[in-house]
Amino acid sequence: MRPPEQLQKDSNNQHQPKKQSDKNLFKSDVWNESHEFKSNPQRPFYFSNRYTFATALIMSLLICGICLAVVVTLWLTSGSTETYSSAGIALLLMSSSTIISSTSTTLIIAKIITSTATVATRTITYSQNFTFGLTATAQCTAWTSFVTQLIVQPYILLTMSGTFNPIGVSVTNTTVIANIALALRTSTRYGPVTSNSLSWAVGLCGPSYELSASGTTCMCTSPGYAIRPCLTNQNYGGINTTTCYGPTQTMTVIFQY
Repeated sequence: MRPPEQLQKDSNNQHQPKKQSDKNLFKSDVWNESHEFKSNPQRPFYFSNRYTFATALIMSLLICGICLAVVVTLWLTSGSTETYSSAGIALLLMSSSTIISSTSTTLIIAKIITSTATVATRTITYSQNFTFGLTATAQCTAWTSFVTQLIVQPYILLTMSGTFNPIGVSVTNTTVIANIALALRTSTRYGPVTSNSLSWAVGLCGPSYELSASGTTCMCTSPGYAIRPCLTNQNYGGINTTTCYGPTQTMTVIFQY
């Protein structure tokens, strides 16, 4: 039988863990914590937010670009058009573009190609039929309405044509065109001014102003280029014909801008 002191000592020893076990337990706990940390990595929150923001921004820009292209196309095709060959920029979808895909976005790289661009043009037109021996009445009303439309515009071409010269004669000098339009609209004299080998002038003839490409106004020339629908007799002018008592014909004046 052991003494009480020995029993107390043995009892204390039973309740105390061994140092080696403590050391092993410490190592095991550290390993478990480290292992748990490595097996559950998490991407930083700010990285995910930046990626989402960049994706949304790219998609928004792409959608805005498509909408703008549609609006411009509708606007360009709303009036009369002329076609010019030029270098354009196009998005070649699927076939000739480089496409980079990710889980939430697709980036399309645009290529520069040679294309046909459609440029819108607008015109102000006077075109009437004149009959030999008859005073122009309805034609004068149409002319009065025509000249009031010649407000300030970026004019690029003025053409006079008719039955006896369907191609007509023209002015491409923008300053001369603008001055002719102003003179006709305000009933003031202008010229003569030489442009494209012809002498252009606006001048009074009878109760109204005429447009001439023959260098003079209110004169009989043959052949000549003059239009004066509001003259109160049969001398309404002519396109590549005599301008007094001219033959039956159609005369057309076009301002393009």
